[in-house]
Amino acid sequence: MYSTINLKCLFSATKLLPIDIDMYMKRNMEEHSTIYYDIQGLILRRGQPFLFTITFNQDFHIDKYNLSVIFESQTWSNFPNVKIPLNSSSNGWSAKRLFIEDQKNNRIC
Repeated sequence: MYSTINLKCLFSATKLLPIDIDMYMKRNMEEHSTIYYDIQGLILRRGQPFLFTITFNQDFHIDKYNLSVIFESQTWSNFPNVKIPLNSSSNGWSAKRLFIEDQKNNRIC
């Protein structure tokens, strides 16, 4: 179980900072059939997609920033961190930006 998210950005001219993260806990746990587990925090099944939204303090331009989301385990100290690069072409973990028509440009979903 991963309960902490660290955002790592390689900054260009100005500092891009996350101001809100929505992990859609109820929706994701329902879709992953983990909603009734008696464990605090978000529980996801390996290999299934999940949704989250990060809102930044300024517009996010995908060509300007190299963004990865890193999930760290607070439960098991010897459990590896999971690094998910945005728009990666690798065959491993990956994330992609979903565009929503009425969405501000300072969010990634």
